[in-house]
Amino acid sequence: MFQDGEYASCDFFIETVLDGPKKHSSKVLPSLFWVNVSCSFTCRCHNAPVQHPRENSIKSVLRITPSMFEQNGISPSDAHQLVTLWASAGLHGVSGLQCRQCTVNSKKQGGCKAHPIKDIDAKLDEVSIISPPESNPPLHLYFHLDLGTIFTHDDRHAFMAEMDWPFKLT
Repeated sequence: MFQDGEYASCDFFIETVLDGPKKHSSKVLPSLFWVNVSCSFTCRCHNAPVQHPRENSIKSVLRITPSMFEQNGISPSDAHQLVTLWASAGLHGVSGLQCRQCTVNSKKQGGCKAHPIKDIDAKLDEVSIISPPESNPPLHLYFHLDLGTIFTHDDRHAFMAEMDWPFKLT
């Protein structure tokens, strides 16, 4: 049951309904909701690009986190600038992925117990760029504000309240 004025998300429902080309053969959905997300990954330790299966994907839900604003020097109230940067030069961030080469090297240097993975900063940096799957942008974009890193109720409300969504993105 939804309570008026309380946080509610239909994120799972929307993702299930619009779940990319894997489940739907509709020719209309790509023009309505789908967006290509291209990511390039770089390892901090050996400062080199890393190939990963998650480099290119099609999304129907674009997740926005507070860290996206912080890591790219954008005010949390400026969603337009965030999306514009995301669609042009790309958003910088730290992925949850780890560099295989670094984790394998740490195990070779004296066994798994010698250098636990948590001691090595093997997280991959990423640059994420969104683009339309075809020549025309989708008619609708579904954004989900992921507020899992904001723990207090008041802070979540304050973050959502200062968010200024533009009527139209160009």
